[in-house]
Amino acid sequence: MRVATFARISTKAETPILVNQRETLRRYVERLGWDIQSRHVYEEIRTSKGVTPVLEKMLRAAERKEFDVVVFTVPSRMTRGGIYYAFAVLHRLEEAGVGWRF
Repeated sequence: MRVATFARISTKAETPILVNQRETLRRYVERLGWDIQSRHVYEEIRTSKGVTPVLEKMLRAAERKEFDVVVFTVPSRMTRGGIYYAFAVLHRLEEAGVGWRF
C-alpha cells in the first residue's frame, strides 16, 4: 500500500504539535503494515481557510495515482475551512480513486 501523510499546524509556535502529528501518523501506518512514500509526506504551517498550496499539491498527486491512501490525524488538521472544505477534499480523493483515513 502506497501511503501519503498530511499534517498541518497554524503557527510556527505549534511546531511540537507537528512533530507529534508526524509520529502519530508514522505509528498508525506502521501498525497497519503499510509504507509511507517519503516523497508524499505533506506538512504545512498555514492559517488560511480552504484548499492551501500544500493540500492542493497532495490532491494533484492523488489524481495522478501516486499513492493509494492518504492518512490524516484528525479532520481539523486537513483544513481550517470547516466541514464544507473537508468534504470537498475527501470527495476529490474519492474521485481520484484514493482512499483516506483519520
